[in-house]
Amino acid sequence: MTLWTKQDYLDSIGRLNTELYAFDSRVAGLYDQAYFKPVMDAIGLISDLATELDNEELFTVPSPFTGSRFNRFLHIRQTQEDLRSRLRLARFMVHKHGACIGARCISSSGLNSFSGIYDIDREMGTALPCAPHLTWSKS
Repeated sequence: MTLWTKQDYLDSIGRLNTELYAFDSRVAGLYDQAYFKPVMDAIGLISDLATELDNEELFTVPSPFTGSRFNRFLHIRQTQEDLRSRLRLARFMVHKHGACIGARCISSSGLNSFSGIYDIDREMGTALPCAPHLTWSKS
């Protein structure tokens, strides 16, 4: 997987051809809108910083599947060191940007929560709290 730059990220958003309405009107060109641009700039900043060689260890992690490096914000944390590294990244971004970046902090933590819940429910034979119709039998 190739790391994306900010421009790669913005181009990918543009290719989505999203039909979005905000404040009672259709939004054309998300990046051109004052209320979306700051979030997109912040996520783009993460992408640009991840591609800089001196940030590689902080911003990227090797894929457990391919071995190629990808953005740490997309990584499901598996070890205590993963948690510590993610905390160092969050602290770095607060000092660099002043805040959690867009939805990255929340969404990456959410991914990890559901991953943990899935593992526990599968092991215990219980149901996901958000999807009680899904259960896993012990195997």
